[in-house]
Amino acid sequence: MDRPIDISAPGAPHPDDDGFPVAATASLQEGRSTTLKHGDTFALFDHAGDLGGGPEGLYHDDTRHLSHLSLWLNGARPLLLSAAVQDDNAALTCDLTNPDLPAGGELEAVPNDLLHLRRSRFLWKGACHERLSLRNFDDRPHRLRLELRFAADFADLFEARGARRERRGTLHAPLQERDHVTLSYTGLDAQRRQTVLRFDPAPSRLEAQRAIYELTLPPRTRQAVFIEIGCNREPAPCTARQAFGRRCARRGGRSGATPRCGPASTAATTSSTRRCAAPRPISACW
Repeated sequence: MDRPIDISAPGAPHPDDDGFPVAATASLQEGRSTTLKHGDTFALFDHAGDLGGGPEGLYHDDTRHLSHLSLWLNGARPLLLSAAVQDDNAALTCDLTNPDLPAGGELEAVPNDLLHLRRSRFLWKGACHERLSLRNFDDRPHRLRLELRFAADFADLFEARGARRERRGTLHAPLQERDHVTLSYTGLDAQRRQTVLRFDPAPSRLEAQRAIYELTLPPRTRQAVFIEIGCNREPAPCTARQAFGRRCARRGGRSGATPRCGPASTAATTSSTRRCAAPRPISACW
């Protein structure tokens, strides 16, 4: 018969410093990558939807317009549950959950697997559109800090594969507004390339390389954040939420399949943004 373990004995298993007996901090599903493509734009993401290094990135016209993108929840990386790519390789859906989140500052501890995150993403005509949904399955509210970190190196395909160039162009300082950041680079060919990241709603704090949302999520409810990453293009005269709905509907109409990108905004639109509203209802992915 097995003897009981004395957890007070040296070397015996015991609760970790975070207060969880066995802290869940990593996913068995991580480590793989997936490719999306539409027209002259393609992206190589990991299966959690992040860009972490090496050849990963968002590319347009053979230039990497985004070299880093990572999602953080209360200072920790969410755990991947599953990921699926549509048959046309233009859309990716990632389901994630929270690891054990220790208390810190104004944030309380959150046990593993109480929060569900879904990243619905697709490429369309030089832009990456994403809806990030966060749902609280707990019976009490949680204060959360959702953070998106990003960067662009504007490397060409050869540099992304490891080649070294003797000279490079000029990487300009990011330009920040209330709800968007512009990253830009002027190459040796004197051509200016830019990446515009738009967020809807506007983040609680937007910096040169990260967007931070301070959220209070009531029990059994969800909130959504929409992100548009445009490559060498001016943003549409509408919000990132409306742009997501319209492009998602167009994708569904083109392929003849029912879109699975989620509902478009139901808010009333002004005359300047009405043409960006979803032309027809879109089925929910929940």
